[in-house]
Formats: sequence, structure tokens, C-alpha cells
Amino acid sequence: MSGYVGDLNKQQQTVLDEFRKRIASFIQPTDLKDDYYLLRWLRARDFQIDEAEKMVSKSMIVRKEMQLDTLVKTYKMPEPIKKYYPATFFGYDKNGSPILILRSGHFDRRGLLQSVRKDDFITYGFYMMERAKILCQQQSKKLGRTIENITVIDDMDGFGMKDMYKPGNYKTALLDYIDADQLPKALGGEIVDETGDPYCPSQICPGGEIPKSYYLNELSTEQSTDNYTAVTINRRDSLKLPYDIKQSGTMIKWKFRTDKHNIGFGIYKVIEGDSESSNQVFVVPVLRRDCNTFLENGSYTCQEPGKYVLYFDNTYSWVNSKRLLYDIELRGPREVESDDESGNMSGFEGDLNPSQQAALDEFREKVKGKIPTERVSNDHYLLRWLRARDFNVSKAEEMICKSMIYRKEMKLDTIMDDFNVPEVIQTYQAANIIGFTKTGAPLMVMRNGIIDRKGIYLSVRRQEMTKYCLRLVEKCNSLMEEKSKETGRNVKGMVFIQDFEGFGLKNMHRPSITFFAQMTKIYDENYPELMDAVYIVNAPKIFYVIYAAIKPFLNERTRQKVHIFAGNYESKLVEAVGSKYLPKFLGGELVDENGDPYCSALIGKGGDVPKSYYLANTDCDQSLDKYSTVHVGARDTLSMDFDIDTPGTEICWEFKTDNHNIAFGIYKSISSNNGNTEKLDVVTLLRRDSHLYTEIGSYCCEDPGQYTVVFDNTFSWINSKTLRYLIEIKPPGSENF
Repeated sequence: MSGYVGDLNKQQQTVLDEFRKRIASFIQPTDLKDDYYLLRWLRARDFQIDEAEKMVSKSMIVRKEMQLDTLVKTYKMPEPIKKYYPATFFGYDKNGSPILILRSGHFDRRGLLQSVRKDDFITYGFYMMERAKILCQQQSKKLGRTIENITVIDDMDGFGMKDMYKPGNYKTALLDYIDADQLPKALGGEIVDETGDPYCPSQICPGGEIPKSYYLNELSTEQSTDNYTAVTINRRDSLKLPYDIKQSGTMIKWKFRTDKHNIGFGIYKVIEGDSESSNQVFVVPVLRRDCNTFLENGSYTCQEPGKYVLYFDNTYSWVNSKRLLYDIELRGPREVESDDESGNMSGFEGDLNPSQQAALDEFREKVKGKIPTERVSNDHYLLRWLRARDFNVSKAEEMICKSMIYRKEMKLDTIMDDFNVPEVIQTYQAANIIGFTKTGAPLMVMRNGIIDRKGIYLSVRRQEMTKYCLRLVEKCNSLMEEKSKETGRNVKGMVFIQDFEGFGLKNMHRPSITFFAQMTKIYDENYPELMDAVYIVNAPKIFYVIYAAIKPFLNERTRQKVHIFAGNYESKLVEAVGSKYLPKFLGGELVDENGDPYCSALIGKGGDVPKSYYLANTDCDQSLDKYSTVHVGARDTLSMDFDIDTPGTEICWEFKTDNHNIAFGIYKSISSNNGNTEKLDVVTLLRRDSHLYTEIGSYCCEDPGQYTVVFDNTFSWINSKTLRYLIEIKPPGSENF
């Protein structure tokens, strides 16, 4: 007998009746009466009633934990799947079963896997199965008979592996099962979409190659892993982290990454009373995570109290141990509810939920005496820091306190007056603030295709370049505040248009890209919510190489503000920023005083930097007798601590290396809110081209404390560096060297 309704032998009928009694306590009453439903489980386990009971029991737990009963209503499909995964339900076959059409030859498998986290893709699979179940139920009511299966058509046209399938007249075969008025014309039916397309792309996603802007490479909402737990998981081994969850609705949040290789990860719930071999149900399936490529992060809401175990699996690896960095956070139901409320409110003044308002009030009290007095009552200013830390008051307080120290150490309050922009930047840079958008935001334009990045990089010391970038941001901040006072409403942030017309390999210079990536991190840490929007226009393919380098330093909120256009951007820019201050070459009305549509007099003319500006050509041939000489090994550092007692003391340095560059920076040791000692970069750690010219500079210590000078060679796996250096500590008022 087949084991289907109406075709059971006596033994199968007996098993069905017993099965119904056994599972009565944990399935829906409507399902308990449905023989079609019950027999599916029994057939799946060859009518072995114990195995079928275990199967349905575990499935009910998974359904509850994954909230599958409400998934179709609550699911938000990831954009890459929505736009580029060609699978949809499309009509019904002759038996009344829903048809799922998948165009396997038209989707970018590699791109999809690099753009959507595996957990999200699993959830999408559950969503499609739940939709199929609902469609079958609807058809059953409509036809007055049970429909329990779907028909899948997988179109392999364009797959590129024709020898896998023998050619045949599949269109005729499909019409044996599906009426022509339910089938796209491309598959032998009659249906075309409103444009006459036989593939019906308006109903069936056309697929296509996924833009790399969707890729998750180095995707991270919190870059620093300083507070993460580090552990090595040996080959053929695993790590289990158990948590006893006391309340339903508790959320487990995770972030982790590995150094070189992927690792398996999942979560299982321990089921009390089961046998040793079946006492766990995976609520987050174990999958290998590409956490060596990007920070893996996610969350799971526990639907019931119990013991949940986070499972990191390296048992599949016979060769490689894995160094794992992880951070696990438990959030109670009230905190989760607060997070959900936050998702419905913008977090800007006038649009706060009660928990956000409470966080603002608490934050205001905590920062009194730590920030300028006029800032304490400025909700617009305070909310920028809170949004940057998802309204976590402790983290926002720590962030703003570190920034206040950085501002003082870098003398940012007076940098507009004190810092003189180097001549080579004034002459050959092609970036500037040229006006305001229609909403009053400062508008900055950069013409990347005409900037000699290498030339500027080799002509300006890193400390000067850092100050130039900070000065530009301070100018922007000042303009925003002036405009806010003028208009009586707060300006949210600046708008930055980056034009890549003419950009090619000649413009690529890795050290300068690395430098600006580091500056992006400094902006995020000290100027939260500064950027209202970034428009990348005329983006060539090579742009994505640059974006991949900078992307890790952008937080998620900033990344969402980046808009990339290869072409046809003019009308969108005019709509977004207005035409008054938009240069004519970008689709606006603005020309400079010379009538130049490229506004060279306003933005800068760019061009090749003469080598006479290069620091290597201006380096003096001074004696190295007074220098100390040391060899910094591969993967090693040289650190020197200095206890500074008097404000205004200067740390002065000169150093050279023989054949290769070395990284240099200075950090100050500070106490954090939790009592730990943390490092605050006061001279950003960057690779210095000290093999080309003598690196010279100084730093004025605004406050007493311990300062550490670092020469860092950890990035080099092969080369030791011969370093000749001179470090001097100068009291206030002394002359340098």
C-alpha cells in the first residue's frame, strides 16, 4: 500500500491512530485531525512511529523557536535576494498545486553567498516553504480537496553545463502537467508580462550579477575587537558556550571572527528527558561561517526558558586550528522591547520613544562637566553620540569622553586658526566645500580622477595630512552650526559628492588609500553622524577595490548613506541637493568665476605634483651619529613609555629605516568607565615611508599622563627593519632639536 490517505493497510492504519494519540499534546488541533498532514511524517520515517514522533516533536520546537507561524507576515526579505534571486510562485498546475519557478541559469550564486548571511538565507528558505504551505491550504479550500504538494520548475537555460542534462522537448512535457494559461511563454505556455517579455521578469525576478556593493566583505558595525574573548579551537575540536535562559523573549546576540579560516557556528537547545543521542534541537543551524572575511554578527530570541548552547565547530578541519575572537551579549525581554521601539523611531529630536528619551536624559547628566557647558543642553548634539552607539548610554559616554580627550590632544578647537595648509595641498588638491544643499547641508565635492594621490602622499608628512583632514571636518562642523542658527533648524550633516571620472590605475596608491581608511575611522569616532549622504558618481570597476579597503572602517549607519552611480546620476543629484551649488558638470547650475563648469577655482585644479615637492628631495643629509639604532624584527614592535608631568611638554621625533617602511604612532593610556586602562591614539599609527626620507615631527601633550611611542612592524611577515631614531622630551618653551 502507498501509505497515502485511502490507501493504507491495517498495520499502517493502526500506526496512524497510535501516532495521533502520541502527538496530541504538542501539535495544533486542526493538524491532529488532518490525516494528510500526519501521514507525511509517518511516510518520512517509513511508518516507524517512535522515529516519526521524535521528528515531529523536534519540528514543533523549531517552529516555535523560529516563529514560523508568523514568519510570512513578519519576514523582511534581504535586498540582494529580492532583486537578484529568480524564484517565485507562479500559477498552478493541472492538479491545482502551486508552481514554483526557479531560473537557475540566471542568478549569481557566488555573489548571493557573499551578499547575504547564511542565517538570512536559511530564513528565506523557511519563508518560501511557509508560503508554499499557505498556498496549498488556500487551494485545498478553493477546490474542496486536499492539495499538499507544490510543483517546481527549474529553468537551467544559461547555466553553462549543458552536458548535465540531455536535450529534450521539455515545453511539450510541461504542458502535460500545467495549462498553458498558467505557464510563461518562454517555458511553452501563453503568459507574457505587460512588456511582452516571455520570461515575465516583472513577476519572476530576472536574476543577474549582484553588484559588489552588496558584498559583506569586512562588513562590521563595530570594528574594534579589543574587548572580545580570544580562544584557540584546535583542529577536530569544538567550543560550547552554555547559557541558562530564565525568561521567554531573551535575546542572544553574537559577534565573532577568525584570523585565517572559517568555522562552523550554530545554537542548540537542550531538551530535558530525551535520550543522550537526541537531547538537543538546533534552533540556529550549524553552518560554516566566513568570519575570516567579515565580522559575523546576529541574534536569536529564545521563545522559551531553558538551556541554550552556542556551538563553534572545528571538527571538520583535519589540519587547521582556529583563533576565534567572540563577544556574546544577553538582552532581557525589556531591553529587546526597547530595541524594537527604537526601530520604529528615528532617534532624532522630536522623534524619540520613551526609552530613547530616558537614555537622552541619563546621558545628559553623565556628561555634565565632561563636555563644554553649551553642549549639555544641545539635544541635537547629544543624540548624534547616542545614535552612534544605538542608545547604549555607557558606550556613548565612553565614546564622547575619548573624543573630548582627542580634541584636546589634537587642539581641534583652534585648528582652523593654528594650522597652515601645506602649499602642495593648496595647489594640487581637488576637493573643497563649495556651498550648501537645498536643505542647508554643507556640500563638499572631490574630483578623484585628477588628484595625484601618490604625489601628495610623498610630499606631506602624515601628521600634517591628518591635521588637514581634521581641519576640513572642523570647517564643515562650523558651517553646519552657523547654518542651523541662521535657519532656526538643525542641519543633520554634510553631503559629500565624489566624482571618479577619469579615475584609473594611475590614481591608485595603496598607502594613501590606507591612510584615508584610517581617517574614516577617526571621523566615525569623533564626528558621529557627520555625513548625511555620500554620492559616488562615475564609479569605475576599480572603485570597488578602494571601497573594500575603506568599508571596514565605516559603521553600518554610515554605509547606508553611501549611494553609488556608474552613470545617469545628474537628475538624482539635483533632486537630492538642488542645482544652485551643484557644479554644472554634475548636472547643476554652478560655474566658477572663470565660467568653468568644473569649478576648478572652487574645488581645486588637481594635476600631477612636481617631484620637487617630494619629501625625499627636501630631506637634509644630516649626521645620524646622535640617533639610536635598533633592529625591529618581523611581526615585532618597539615601544617606549614616557611619563609626562607638565602640560605643554612636547614629544619630538626623527627616524629613518634602511630599506622598508615602518608604522609609527603615539597613544596615551587612559582609564575607561569600567576601570580598565585603554589606549587613545593621539598620533595615529600609520606606516611611514621612512626608508625614503627622514620622518620628523612633534606632539604637544596637553595633559599629564603616560604616553607610549610605538614603532610597529607586526604587518611584516618577512622583513626585519633597521631603525635609526631620536626621541626627545622637551619641556614647555624649549626649542625642538
